[in-house]
Amino acid sequence: KAAGGSASNQVHLLEYLEESNLVECAAVWAHPGEVWGVASCPSKSRKDLFFTVWATGEGKSGATLWSLGSGAQASAELKKLLTLDMPANRVLWDPSGLSDSVVVLDDSEQEHIGLSIVSLDSACQSYVVSSQVALSGVQRVAAGAWDPNHSDTVCLGADSSIVKCD
Repeated sequence: KAAGGSASNQVHLLEYLEESNLVECAAVWAHPGEVWGVASCPSKSRKDLFFTVWATGEGKSGATLWSLGSGAQASAELKKLLTLDMPANRVLWDPSGLSDSVVVLDDSEQEHIGLSIVSLDSACQSYVVSSQVALSGVQRVAAGAWDPNHSDTVCLGADSSIVKCD
């Protein structure tokens, strides 16, 4: 079920119309799980890509990479490229848009709270977990940001602290 309690889960494509200063819904697609987050790719050449972070009714979480296809038109089909085989509650793209790496945050299990650096292949059909960092003593990760000036640094809002990982 959707977070609002409805029976279906959806992803909406919103477009800002500069000439009228309005936001309109350009397309709606069904989504198989309860959507907990959306992370769009910052790269201008790959602006059709985004991750959804989702959860199932059985307590499983994950992240799926989608493509809007060419043109990102309202009639475009949403194409599932890959699903990361790991729990996730947030995905952070490299803010420079220059690499095919993402950081996956996970606080689903109290004994395994951490982040994983995931490298996507150029076609976004497969991935490799480059490294993992366990966050000992942390109970909840509420937010995260990849430093745009230092590609090897991620800051997390963890419990009541800010944690720097590099």
